Amino acid sequence: MRLRCPWLHRAVRLGAGAAADGERDRGRGGIGNALAEARERNGGLTGVQVGELIAAEDPGALSALRQLGQHLGQACASLAAVLDPQLFVFGGGVSVAGDVLLEPIRAAFLDVLPARGYHPEPEFRVAEFVGDAGVVGAADLARSHFRSAGDPASYSPHVDPAA
Repeated sequence: MRLRCPWLHRAVRLGAGAAADGERDRGRGGIGNALAEARERNGGLTGVQVGELIAAEDPGALSALRQLGQHLGQACASLAAVLDPQLFVFGGGVSVAGDVLLEPIRAAFLDVLPARGYHPEPEFRVAEFVGDAGVVGAADLARSHFRSAGDPASYSPHVDPAA
């Protein structure tokens, strides 16, 4: 599965290391080199791979995560100004970072929230199923379909059971 979050993609690209004369700059303490090497090796990065680099405390991955958190926090503040949610839930592969992801989100949210203090602040959580939410949702949809159809053995994907 390829990375589908545009904020993380941009943050990963920004933290992927610098190059001079076609050579990767290794004089900056390795910042971003692990990200760049993982991207080159795999032809791209998934959220899980970035999560592994974050768990290994790779400086480039942590920098990318902070940038992602800042963008997500700003987006949440914009949504909160209009919708006033009680909870924001983050999922996907990079959400395995847990509080390391949520801390910059909360900080950016509070920095840019309009009319701060005039309504309760929402909670920020990581989804319980992290990267498996799509699979769990598909299984639940299939379960509810079979229950409504009556006999699961009679199900055919080409026949509408309601017909």
